[in-house]
Amino acid sequence: MFLSDHSALTSKTKRIVGQIKKAGTLDPSASKELQQSLDALVTCIFRDGSIADPSALEGLLLIVAETLSISPSETIILRLFEHGINTAANVLHAASPQITEIPSQGGDRCSVYNMQTIDVCLSSLTGAYEKIADALEKNAPDADMLRVSLLCSVKISGCLDRLSSGDSGSLLKSQAIWKSALENTSPIALYLIKICDCAIRLFAQCTSPAARRQPALAEHCGQVFKAVPKIIDQISAVFGSDAHLSQDYGMKRSLMERYCTLVLDKHRNMLGAPPQFKALWQTLCTIATRFSAASFDSAALCLKVYLKSSETVRTLALQTVNLLKKTKSEELKDPKVVRKLKGPMAFIRFVVFQMPMLTNRILGSKDVGGAAADTSPYWRSIVSGAMSMLDTVFGHLAAPSLLVYASEDIASTLRMLVHAACAKFVISIMLHSIDPVTRYLKSLAVFLQTVDEGSENGFCSRTPLIEGLGQPTAHREVLKVVLENIGLFTLDQQSVLLESTAEKTSIVRAFALAIDRDPVSVLVPATRDKVGAADAQPNQQGQQGLQRKSSDIEYEALVTSLALCAANVGSPELFGAWENSTLLTVLQSSAGSLGSRIAVDA
Repeated sequence: MFLSDHSALTSKTKRIVGQIKKAGTLDPSASKELQQSLDALVTCIFRDGSIADPSALEGLLLIVAETLSISPSETIILRLFEHGINTAANVLHAASPQITEIPSQGGDRCSVYNMQTIDVCLSSLTGAYEKIADALEKNAPDADMLRVSLLCSVKISGCLDRLSSGDSGSLLKSQAIWKSALENTSPIALYLIKICDCAIRLFAQCTSPAARRQPALAEHCGQVFKAVPKIIDQISAVFGSDAHLSQDYGMKRSLMERYCTLVLDKHRNMLGAPPQFKALWQTLCTIATRFSAASFDSAALCLKVYLKSSETVRTLALQTVNLLKKTKSEELKDPKVVRKLKGPMAFIRFVVFQMPMLTNRILGSKDVGGAAADTSPYWRSIVSGAMSMLDTVFGHLAAPSLLVYASEDIASTLRMLVHAACAKFVISIMLHSIDPVTRYLKSLAVFLQTVDEGSENGFCSRTPLIEGLGQPTAHREVLKVVLENIGLFTLDQQSVLLESTAEKTSIVRAFALAIDRDPVSVLVPATRDKVGAADAQPNQQGQQGLQRKSSDIEYEALVTSLALCAANVGSPELFGAWENSTLLTVLQSSAGSLGSRIAVDA
């Protein structure tokens, strides 16, 4: 009898909700009656997908808002929350197909009802999601709260799917999401940002050791772990869509900036879900480099993302170093341990590969080799961020002393990371300007003029490093990358790098001194400490063989780098400059110089 009488249904539903809140109890029979009444009301209002009576819809939406307007601190409220969440989602699914379409410009009655429905339902679901996330962060996780967080995640994901469909175009891909459709309402994009924030927070809670170690919570955590990433993917797809990367409509600029700030602040919480981490970071980089609104300061945002990239890479690299040092030799054969070590490396590679396009957008589309990059107000920040990151990756993560006792699989992955990602990044920076290297060559010349190499004790250990670097291994690697890729620079730049003058040392001489500054990492890699590392060290013969193998590889790589420099120069005159600088390096080096020996072999 209720299907044709929405007034009676509305009154009954309000009465049930009021009785529940007043009594403070919700027994199974009352819970069942409330949900039946809510479901019947939805069916009654949306006959054949159309709204039978707008006033009935308003009454239903007010009931939904009331059930979700309280804090989920007690079991009874939590159950009431469930009814509100279910009904809000049911309303969107029961509405006519036109609700998912782009609203008309004229603001006809149907569009108004549709936008009102979307706003109240999204507002209610978003508010509930926020309260659930707050409660999980403030209190110890419990099974009931995790169960409701799963319900809300699934329902929100379903609603986003609903709003992504439509015959005449997806509402979430239209410009309508950036502007309030009705007075005193929020743009849909704002709800998406808040939902994304809650999803990331929930993911962090369900992956925390405190929750996963409790058997009673493990299953619930696993279900939330599977449900939340879909929401991240859905929202990343909206903000990274080509449809939203142009035009400055409504509140788009400020909401885009808010979304980017959210990702910058909380992206590390998603490291447990690699695809979603990459989706978030890719969307962030896409917005920073491609969003073309006139009032949007893309260079400043790109610099923030660039510096955060450097910070994230440093953090992940040091975590990997510490983990590798603590891992026992026999554990390196365990596939789970190998995955645990390779995971951060994959993140590092992904983040580093995005950095050149950020640099290009910060500095603008300048000609390769031009001097414009040096004069940019962001240039020193770019170089500083690059060197601090490279110092950690080259000087710690890829240090031969760390690689020597790693398994061949892990060592190979590390070398691939260095050569495939970080080496290309070095070149991308230097192609804007070789100023970091040329300034170093000038400072090295000053040092050599003031210090007598033949008589000074500890001469090699006192040679300066490229500004921003603190690890000799990283210093050597940066020079090595520039040498190997010298053919990518202009002929004038190659000449500057190879020629020796009173004011500047050649890069060949600088490379040899960089090798002599840290010969131990080339010839005699350090063993891992027994404390916190392998319980059993290899026997002496095996250890020496391992060191010889490692040192042979490193030595040959340095010889090859110097030889590649000769092969890649741009003219016979520059090859002559390489020969001359190499000969001077040999003649000027002290007896027993490893760098001189490598120059001779090259």
